[in-house]
Amino acid sequence: MMGPDGASDIVLVADIENGEVAATVRQIQSVARALDLARWQNPLTSVLVGPRPDGNHLTKIMQVCRVLPVGTIPSATEEAKDHLSNWLAILTPLNQVAVDGVVADDPMADLRSRISNLSDSVKGICEHASGGAGAVEAAANALLEEHLKNAWEGEP
Repeated sequence: MMGPDGASDIVLVADIENGEVAATVRQIQSVARALDLARWQNPLTSVLVGPRPDGNHLTKIMQVCRVLPVGTIPSATEEAKDHLSNWLAILTPLNQVAVDGVVADDPMADLRSRISNLSDSVKGICEHASGGAGAVEAAANALLEEHLKNAWEGEP
C-alpha cells in the first residue's frame, strides 16, 4: 500500500471466516519475522475479515503488527463497500487543515497579557516556550541560579 511521499505499508488481509485463526496467526507471525530479518522498517498491518478472534489470538498478532478486525462483511454490495470504507479509513492519513499562520486564539498572547506585571527576566522565560518544556525548564533554572547564586555561596 503506497502512501504520499513514498511512504509504504504492508497490509495483510486475512479471511478468518473458516475458523482457522491459529493458522492465520502463525502466518502473520511468519511474515512479521521475515520482515524483521530483512530489516524492513515500514509498518505491517493485518486486516482480519470474519468473526472477531479471541483475546489470546489477537494479542499474539498485536505483538508483531497493527491489527484491524473488520468483522463479517455484509453480503449486500453497497453495504459491504460502506462497511469496509468505514473500517479502512483508520489506515489512511488525515488531511491537514491549512491555517495560513493565523490562529484564532493565540495562547502566547494570552499568557503575555497575564504576566505583564512580572519582571522582564521572568517574562523572558516565555520566549523559550517554542523550544518545549525542556527549554522552559532550562531557562527557569538559569534564572534561579542567577538570582540565588549569593545564597548558595553563603554571601549576604
